[in-house]
Amino acid sequence: MRIARLAEQSCLFPVFEAEYGEVTDVTPIRRRVPVEEYLRPQKRYAHHFEPEPRTDVIARIQRTADRNIARFGLLAQERAHEQAQEAAP
Repeated sequence: MRIARLAEQSCLFPVFEAEYGEVTDVTPIRRRVPVEEYLRPQKRYAHHFEPEPRTDVIARIQRTADRNIARFGLLAQERAHEQAQEAAP
C-alpha cells in the first residue's frame, strides 16, 4: 500500500478517469514527493542507486512525473486555482 501511495504522490502514476479517450476527472495529490522516494525502496530499481546513483536516469524519470503534473493538473492548490479562474465571470 505504501508503494502505491508513493507512486501516486510522485506523479508517476496519476489517478484519473477517462471516457471515450477524454480525461473526465483527476484526483489531485496533496503531498508531492520526489520520484526517488518511490524508486528507492523497491529492489527492482536498485541498479539506479548502487554502486553509484544514476542521477541522469533519476532526473529523466522525474521529468516524466513533472510532465504528468502539467498534463493532468495534479497539484491540489493548482487545481483549486484553475477551478476558481474558470468559475469567475
